[in-house]
Amino acid sequence: MTLGAASTGTAISSLAGAAATKATLAAIGGGSLATGGMGIAGGTAILGAAVAAPVLAIAGWAYNSHGEEALRNARKADQEVKAAIKKLARAIKQLAATEGYTRKIKQALLSIHDQFSLYFDSLKDINNFLENLKGSNGDIDAALRDFSDEILRNIENGYALAAILVDVITTPIFKLKKEGHDIAKDENGTPIMETDTDGFMILNDGELDKVLVEADTEASKIERP
Repeated sequence: MTLGAASTGTAISSLAGAAATKATLAAIGGGSLATGGMGIAGGTAILGAAVAAPVLAIAGWAYNSHGEEALRNARKADQEVKAAIKKLARAIKQLAATEGYTRKIKQALLSIHDQFSLYFDSLKDINNFLENLKGSNGDIDAALRDFSDEILRNIENGYALAAILVDVITTPIFKLKKEGHDIAKDENGTPIMETDTDGFMILNDGELDKVLVEADTEASKIERP
């Protein structure tokens, strides 16, 4: 409007209102229809295209930018999901190993307990006898000397099997965290377990294997009554 001229030759800047607008649109359209231009309609179309093109470009950039951000987020989520799947796979493997050891421990305890139960009634009878003797101020040492070799052997074997059971039961399935020579505990006094980089408790497999082998070996040395 500042630089152009109407088809009549009048400077657009000297016009006002609708006349100025029409003259400007005609000038953008290449002049009036009478002078071979596209007139007001052409100017309107060109102006519309001139405005629309940047708008579409900006919209396209914004959409593309949003799309790239969504793609980045999708890739990040994909990586997180894959990492979670790997962690769950390791957790499944860890749980399977833990289940395997609990089965071994259960089998060992049942086997040793079956052997121990053969002596248990004798141990209870002997204990009741000694308790009654103690209550009557009897001579316990003399009573023990009078016990037969079979009874003494039952006591020895029964307590030996009980000790083996205790060793198996008190061996932790997971490794305990140490602070020097002491076991680390939380504010409630509960022992703290060692964990790996994924936060899983670490199986105490070395000690479990050792105690299970020793329990089987020692129990096999004890004769059945």
